[in-house]
Amino acid sequence: MTDLLAKYGGILKETTNTILVVLKFNDLCLGGKPKNKDVARAHALNKRRKKAKQMEKMGQKPPTEAQIQEMVEIEIAEFFGDGKTADEGVEEQISKGHTCFPSNYDKETDTGGIYIETRQLAAMTREMMSTLGIQLDKAGTKQTRQHLMQFVACDENAVPYKGKRGTQVNFIRDGQCVQDEDDFIELTAAVSGPSGTRSIVKRHDYVREASIRFLVRVPADLPPKRSKAVIRDREIAMVFMNGQNDGIGACRSQQYGKFTVTRCHRMTDVPWVRGSKERLTVEPLALPIQAV
Repeated sequence: MTDLLAKYGGILKETTNTILVVLKFNDLCLGGKPKNKDVARAHALNKRRKKAKQMEKMGQKPPTEAQIQEMVEIEIAEFFGDGKTADEGVEEQISKGHTCFPSNYDKETDTGGIYIETRQLAAMTREMMSTLGIQLDKAGTKQTRQHLMQFVACDENAVPYKGKRGTQVNFIRDGQCVQDEDDFIELTAAVSGPSGTRSIVKRHDYVREASIRFLVRVPADLPPKRSKAVIRDREIAMVFMNGQNDGIGACRSQQYGKFTVTRCHRMTDVPWVRGSKERLTVEPLALPIQAV
């Protein structure tokens, strides 16, 4: 028997380049997680049912409705805890439009705080690569991004967090995790229903002028026939530099969530194409990382 983990457990270090990215929000970043339990449950069910249909179209075995219901209840229980809503005392109708940030704050260790999910970074990358024409210009980059590109939360020494914690990118201010939102903002919106169009008031929790840090892992050492599918330094820089004006979080169309890239540093020097004579240079990284 051959222990493949012992033999190839470190193969990703030989076939992946890692980029450290730090972004600072120019003003407000708005939370997009429903704060009302019933709204959150309906949103989660819709999202998982949509994903199940996509899996079925791709020939994959989707989860059953019972499994979907079970996964949603676990997600809701983790977010709200003990069967309690997070918006007690807030007017019922307004609370249905109240969105917030999830939190991984641990009272015992006094660590963590509110965060955004790495899927939001992946979504921004998808939008940027599509609208910038990178996916059209370089055949295969869509599949590379979709299946091989990863976003991982990290600590102040650029060490990636493991497991679920790696999907939770905390807001940082003055070198510390932001534990709670700064306040909420009220906006108006028009919605359509059986009784016609009506105006509603929405509340969004926000954090002001905070930073986030994370790692981007992109495949390297690809075979020559896949050289066009490589997502290199230039494409990564284009994504985040153009993403500055697109923003992250809720209400981006209202100009919220804009940011400035304060660091975009490739930490590894694995040749992008296997057998290539190219030599990548990496400047020393000053640690710990202070998110300004």
